[in-house]
This record gives sequence, C-alpha cells and structure tokens, in this order.
Amino acid sequence: MLITGGTGGLGRLLARHLVVEHGVRSLLLLSRRGPDAEGAAGLVAELDAHGAEVRVVACDAADRDALAAVLASERLTAVIHTAGVLDDGIVGALTPERLDTVLRPKVDAAWNLHELTKDHDLAAFVLFSSAAGVLGGAGQANYAAANTFLDALAEYRQGLGLPGLSLAWGAWEQSGGMTAGLGEADLQRMTLSGMPPLPNAQGLALFDTALRSDHPVVVPASLDLAVLRGLGEVPHVLRDVVRKPVRGTTRRASPASSEIVADRLAGLVGAERDQAIVDLVRVEIAAALGHKGVEGIEPGNALQELGFDSLTSVQLRNRLNLATGLTLLPTLAFDHPTIGELAAHLAAELAESAGAAPAAEVTALVEDGAPDVVSHLYREAHDAGQFQLASDLLMSVARLRPTFSDAVELERKPKPVRLVVGDSGTHLVCFTPIVPMTGANLYYPLAAALPGGLTVSALASPGFVGGEKLPADASVLVSLQAETVAEHVGEAPFVLAGMSSGGILAHTTAKRLADLGKPPRAVILTHHGCFAEGAKHLERHLRRVRRTVHRRCTSVPRPVRGVHDPHAVRRSTSNAEPLTSSPALSCTAFFVGKSEIEPCVPSSLR
Repeated sequence: MLITGGTGGLGRLLARHLVVEHGVRSLLLLSRRGPDAEGAAGLVAELDAHGAEVRVVACDAADRDALAAVLASERLTAVIHTAGVLDDGIVGALTPERLDTVLRPKVDAAWNLHELTKDHDLAAFVLFSSAAGVLGGAGQANYAAANTFLDALAEYRQGLGLPGLSLAWGAWEQSGGMTAGLGEADLQRMTLSGMPPLPNAQGLALFDTALRSDHPVVVPASLDLAVLRGLGEVPHVLRDVVRKPVRGTTRRASPASSEIVADRLAGLVGAERDQAIVDLVRVEIAAALGHKGVEGIEPGNALQELGFDSLTSVQLRNRLNLATGLTLLPTLAFDHPTIGELAAHLAAELAESAGAAPAAEVTALVEDGAPDVVSHLYREAHDAGQFQLASDLLMSVARLRPTFSDAVELERKPKPVRLVVGDSGTHLVCFTPIVPMTGANLYYPLAAALPGGLTVSALASPGFVGGEKLPADASVLVSLQAETVAEHVGEAPFVLAGMSSGGILAHTTAKRLADLGKPPRAVILTHHGCFAEGAKHLERHLRRVRRTVHRRCTSVPRPVRGVHDPHAVRRSTSNAEPLTSSPALSCTAFFVGKSEIEPCVPSSLR
C-alpha cells in the first residue's frame, strides 16, 4: 500500500491507523524528505513493533520520472494520496508561482499516480481532497481548484472502471503538516465559521466509513448547524441542511443581521450612535481574527497591529456586509487603517444608505482611485524573475518616505495591544516581526495558552500603517520602543519576547532599557509557531525568573541562532558568546525552539 505525504501529519495518522486497526502489513510511505523527515524513524520503529514492514522513500510524486523509478519494482494493492501544500491569499494576490506551489503536489502528483498505477490491481485509489473545492473557502482559490481536480479525477477513474474515491475533508485537529502553523486563534476562527476541525479519532472513523461508499466524492466534515444558521449566508450545497435563521436567535460569534443592526441604530443619535458602530466594528474584528472577546481591541488600534492581512481583511468585509447590508470593498482594513477610522467610514456609509447626510464630525477616508504604480512595477519585476530589481525599487521608494528622529515628531505613537490582563503583576511584552502583514494576532495563541496570571501585550513597529513615518535609523526605532515599553509597564516587573526578527528588536530594546536602569527580568527569543505548544514550559521558566529577579545574567546568547535555528536550543550553554561588547543585560535570556524551551542561565542561578 502506497501513501504519499506519508511522513506528514495526516500521513502518519493514517499509516498508524491502517497498521493497528486494519492489519496492513506492508506500507510504502513517500514524501519529499523521505527518511530525513522529522519523526520518520520513530514511526517506522513503532509500526515495525506492530509487525508491519514500512519503507520510507524520498520522492516527489509530482516528478513523473522519479515516481516511475520508485514504482518500477512495486506491485501495489492500494494508493492513498494525502500530499498537499497551502499558499492562501486573495485572488488578486495569486501569481503563477503561487498557483504552481499548490497545484503541483495535488494535481500533477495525482495524475502521475493515476497513469503509473493503471496496470496495478488496486483495491482502492483514495485522494485526500478538501471541502474548499466543494464549499469554497476565503483566500483559497488555488487550493480549491487543486482539490476540485482530485474530485473530478475520482469520477473519471470510476467511469473507466477503476477504483476512485475523493475525500473532500474539512480541517483536522491533527498537528503537523499543513496545519502546523495554525494557532488557537485559527482553530477558533474555523469553529466560528460553522466547520470546527475534526478530532483525529473522528476523522479516522469517517475514513473507514467513506471506504465503504460507492460515491466517487464524499465530504467528511464537521458542521455546526447552529453556527451556520446564524451566519446569514451559507454555501448553496448546504442550504437544504441549514434552515433559514430565525430572527433573534443569532449567536454572538456570528455577524448580526442587517435588520437587527438597523433596528439597534435607528433609535440612536450622536455619540450613542457612534459608540454603537464602534462596538459593532470591535465585535466583528474579534470574530474575524478568531478572538473570544473584544479585550485589547480599542478604537485607537491600527488593524495591521492587530494582525490583519489580505485574507482576514476580506473576512472582516464579509462580516460587516452581512451585519449592515452594505457593499464594502475587500480592501476595507487597509483603506481605513484604524478601528476609529473604519467605524467613521461605516457610519458615513450607513448614513448615506439611509438617505441621511453623514454627521459633521464623521470624516470618511476616500481613495482617489489612482493606480498603485509601485505595486504594479514591483509585481512585474518579480514575475520577470528580476528579484534584485524589485528589492531595489522598494528600497528606493522607502527612502522617499518621511522619517522621524524623535518620538515627538509622531502624530501617533505605537501603542501596545493588550491581549490578556493577568493578576500576577508581571507584564510580558511581545515584539512583532519587522515585516508587513504581521501584528498582535501572532501572539494570541501564546496569550490564550499561557497560564500564570501574566499580563500579555504585543507591540508593533511604526511605518506599516498608511501615513506613518519611518524611523530614521535603527537607533531611533529602539529608543522609541524602549520608551513605549517603559511607559506601558510603569513600575511593574516585565519580560520581553520576540518572534523571528521581532526577537532581534526585543533583545536590542532590552539592552537599551538596561542602559536606562530599567532592565527586563527576561528576554525570550522564539522561532515561529512554538509559543502555543511551549506555553506551559515557558510559564515554568518565567516562574523561575520571578524567583531569581535579584540575580544577574553575566552573558547573553547570540540571538540569530535562537531565532532562526530551532536546533540551536540544544547547543545553547551558560557561557554563550555575548551579542556585542556592550555591558550584559540584567536579565535571563531564553532560546525557544519549535517544540522545546531551554533557559540559558548561569550556574549561579540554578
């Protein structure tokens, strides 16, 4: 039996299930990394203990010649194609390269398997497709197209008298593979969409059930009908299943109907009406980002600071359209970059749709419709493979932007977004990476998972919101962030943390604060995606830091390894080389890898 993507999250689950529950005794697992894939050796040993012969081979199934070479000496009894790659984004952001990234492992690999196994006496030919191809999915045009091909291939094979079954799965709860980067906020957002992730045991049970089906395409997915009823609009194929929502029964996590919003606003005027619109925007922003409440979402927050990207911007637009009955642009979150500006725009649109003049104090931000020449030229250079030229273009444009050398020159200073309010008295301030389309949302998995009563906030760098000035140099940025942190935490003890390039900024800001006589208790440098699974270990070490606050760390590890190389955790030692020749920080420094956390603390603190 052959499984593609055999060392991925679903592939491992399925291999284990087939051996333990179905008694399969011979498995060929294909993946691009093969035996070098994380966990591959352990999986082989585990299944060998159950009496199965398992071979793991490095092979890209989308490469026809490579696949043919592997299959030349094989006589297969079944094929299960689980391989896949995600590269989500709205249609306007898709490029030929992004389409190829997703289509190749799905479409090319499936067709190669179809053609190269025609002379094998197969009992099953199973394709792992996605409900995105059946129901649609925001930001998944490329992924939906790829999976629709798999569904069509299953029907085509059955028409030829060959076995063919496409399983258009909803999301699974399993960790690893395509879901490795999903945090609690992402899972919460799926739940609020009416399709919560499938528990692994339920997914495997549905796999067994689907194998007995005569239909070429089956959709194994978890549907929360109560949530779907409250969404106001559901995919056409579900409209016989989901009844029309009854007014007054809409769940809090679902967009309010336009009738309810109109009734609520009808009797309000002036400041009360404005506040009601702000409250509506905050609730819908929280739901679009997958948050459980509106805590930390304030009128002065910039949407990019909260973590909005092109996909979540579209989701917010869709929710506000349903809630208000308006037809808003998908670029809503970028055209009106703060919650206050977005609420003002919404107020003006509602007033206009009702035939009333907008209030005098409402100022809508209106684009003049001019084309974005820089973006167009950048994409042309990128598509032509002139990457250095594209980079030079952005750098040249950046040099033309206004800058600041002192915080007093800013109209709006960065404001930390408070994610969780704790009762321990200790603050954890997290720095977002210095790249576009990142924000506080990166740290919501940490804020949700971390026990211990910490107050958790996220701090973005200025310059990513329209109209903001850029810091004149790195020193200006560090001074601003140090000043912001100091004002935010007051006299309370605090810890700084940073993911990826945000870790470099956290480390450097900690040094500046130490020079000012206000050092943090710890600096935490993390690799992307490790916070959610390492939160409990992190809390244990933070408790240790709180107990040893009066002690001092005599050296600080080099952050580049800790940020970019998860294996560096094992190499970190208490006598690590200092980052610079400057005086050491008065804190403990941690490296945080993908799945483990190890403090770098001198022996005197142990």
